[in-house]
Amino acid sequence: MSLIIDVISRKTSVKQTLINPGDVTVVIYEPSVVQVHAQASAVARYVREGNDLLIYMQDGTVIRCNGYFLQAANTAEQSELVFADGQQLTHVTFADTAAGGLAPVELDCPDHRD
Repeated sequence: MSLIIDVISRKTSVKQTLINPGDVTVVIYEPSVVQVHAQASAVARYVREGNDLLIYMQDGTVIRCNGYFLQAANTAEQSELVFADGQQLTHVTFADTAAGGLAPVELDCPDHRD
């Protein structure tokens, strides 16, 4: 099954769509919204490696978001992660844990598309 990922620049609103049948690397040059077309429950775990976010899916697929945790100069904007499964949108934010890992905080939002 192919994984569809949209990367939308928060500054310019330009959208780039990636369609991959396996592991994928997304390079983020500026704060962006990373939208994964899958259920948030399909994620096995999240890992932070430096400024990169690694998303390990339950099917073994790995999504690497290079530069996800970089913050643009002169702004407080950060990248955001959203899962869209066709029924709802799930916005995932991260809280740093004392152990240096990531604790996802999921915020469900109904998808109002008709």
